[in-house]
Amino acid sequence: MVRANAVKTFGVQSAIDRRITPYPLGRLDVGSEELVLRAWPGWRGETLSVPFAGVQRINIGHFLQYTVLTIDDVYSAFGNVRIQPGLSTRRLLREFERLGYPLHDTRKSRHNQPPSVDS
Repeated sequence: MVRANAVKTFGVQSAIDRRITPYPLGRLDVGSEELVLRAWPGWRGETLSVPFAGVQRINIGHFLQYTVLTIDDVYSAFGNVRIQPGLSTRRLLREFERLGYPLHDTRKSRHNQPPSVDS
């Protein structure tokens, strides 16, 4: 039986300004009531959270070959935060969708790009 407010935790790498918490020491807790970004106990790092209603959009992009998430929220708690999901990127994105978080995917696949024009 799954509770309505059950929280799933995903291992991530996070960068808050220039402070990096490496994978797998970063944790992103995704729940129906709030998002919480924290570090593994004993590791230095901040804990940030925003309620579900405060999330305006979760941006999904690429940097080099990595998926990078940024979160726009009304409180600007995640304003200078970049999150790189670990090995569970698809599971994390499915969980966001299942809970109804607004997603904005800017990644481009080979199939979505216009054909190249040779000169």
